[in-house]
Amino acid sequence: MTTPSPEHPRSRGGSAHGRQISARRVRDLITSSIRDGYIAPDDPLAEEDLMALFNTSRGSVRAALTQLRDTGFVERRRRVGTRVSNVGVLVPLSDIHTDSEHVVIETIEERVVPSFPLVRDRLHIDEDSVRMIENSFLTDGEVIGLRTAYFSTVYTAAANSLEGRSR
Repeated sequence: MTTPSPEHPRSRGGSAHGRQISARRVRDLITSSIRDGYIAPDDPLAEEDLMALFNTSRGSVRAALTQLRDTGFVERRRRVGTRVSNVGVLVPLSDIHTDSEHVVIETIEERVVPSFPLVRDRLHIDEDSVRMIENSFLTDGEVIGLRTAYFSTVYTAAANSLEGRSR
């Protein structure tokens, strides 16, 4: 067995270079970035640009774009590129009445993750990591919505609360 050269991706921690954002999160970030106007709906969605924006691997970007194509959100054409084809419907979080006995918010995952350019820009921070939380909204045991949120690590509130104070 030969030892890979120092320039080989495996010698530097793999081709993702430590970027471990899942395709599902990349898909959600692309969707929210378009809906929030960070990425214009008519902008081409170039893999290289998305890799830099989310500091993630080409595989995660390609898988996310494939998922978005399968849902009709984007159109992918060989040798032409990827463009948004349907922005969908935006339901403000305030429209989901969580004080109702019928809607329950559950935490799926909460942890500290590496930050990336889009999150640092949108949170106006320069931190190497952020708190990430994923919630599901359920009614009568059925999932009706999902949310992924990123917070500065100095924000110490409970995962399902917006009442915390920074340290």
